[in-house]
Amino acid sequence: ASKQSLASKSMLAHLAHSAMGQAGTLHAPDWTAADESSARALPDALSDKLRGLCYRVRKGVARNAEAIEYEVPSDSEDEDDESCRRPAWHSLMYHAEGIPESLDRLRVAAKFTINLEDGVGATSSVHRLVLAPPTLTTAALLPQSLRDMPPVTVRFSFHVAKLSPSKRLSRKAALGSPGLQRLALELRMDPDVLQRAANRSSARGAAWGISCSAAFAASRAFAQGIDAEVEGGLEPDPMRWWNEKEHSRQGATVALNPRVVDPTGPYAEDIEDGATVLDLRRCTRVAPRRSDGSRPWLAPLASRRSSAAVWALLAGGARSAPGPLRRLCACAELGEAIADFALESLHYEFEADIHFALTLANF
Repeated sequence: ASKQSLASKSMLAHLAHSAMGQAGTLHAPDWTAADESSARALPDALSDKLRGLCYRVRKGVARNAEAIEYEVPSDSEDEDDESCRRPAWHSLMYHAEGIPESLDRLRVAAKFTINLEDGVGATSSVHRLVLAPPTLTTAALLPQSLRDMPPVTVRFSFHVAKLSPSKRLSRKAALGSPGLQRLALELRMDPDVLQRAANRSSARGAAWGISCSAAFAASRAFAQGIDAEVEGGLEPDPMRWWNEKEHSRQGATVALNPRVVDPTGPYAEDIEDGATVLDLRRCTRVAPRRSDGSRPWLAPLASRRSSAAVWALLAGGARSAPGPLRRLCACAELGEAIADFALESLHYEFEADIHFALTLANF
């Protein structure tokens, strides 16, 4: 049975080597017996979704292959426009097509920190990785000048799309819990080709670009098991691509999350568009760290509101008339204790697993 499974997967992988019509040729790594033996067993729900991820990228390659937008090099003789469009010549995948275990290797497990004091539009910390060119058995089909493929850098982050406080009684109240317990969060994916100087010519086939990319993020901090999803090209946008139609197309065996199929609540539209819901009660609140003992209100992670309050008490009290308040502010240890108690942070940390796929195109 395992040999038949491997043979089936290898056949699917070789489909990636077929021609893409006049637009160009698609290349992908093979899936070998060694790959099969080292792959981890995937839950059925994840395996189904990874098949959907593969299909979305493959479909995007076919859709975008005829004309990929790219930046014009500074020494180009093309039009004066900031971008041009050319048909793809060769497209390269980083995973074996149709094999979820291969896509599972394009996975990022990282911690992200986000500052809610910035409100809607706040962006989390960024996780960056560099992808080496894929190993292709069909590399011999590439022209010699294209075999030196450039690396690709991919940045992942999260973006606050909407805030809907559940217990906030005043607009001046702090955003942290219990004023805000959940928020709509979008995944951001930013792939970029590290062009080499030798490949920045405007000559045919000398430039590389991202023709298609897609990803989804899962986390225990996401409410009701809702994933964040994106899809697009060089700048993928939030999109709920793992929907009922894609689920049916892949013949998925595990039912879709009903909270995704029929979302409710203040973030329903955001969920439909590909966002998730971050539950702050499942995140770790990052404590402020004081860096200046003589001015304890200066803590990098403290909210502006709490820093201003501690400053008003300690710095203002030190200039007050002689009395108890002035004596209190003159005691450095007491001032530090007050700062430790009063300073608050609106920085929240959570872990996320991100699966992604992309294609590198030459044109």
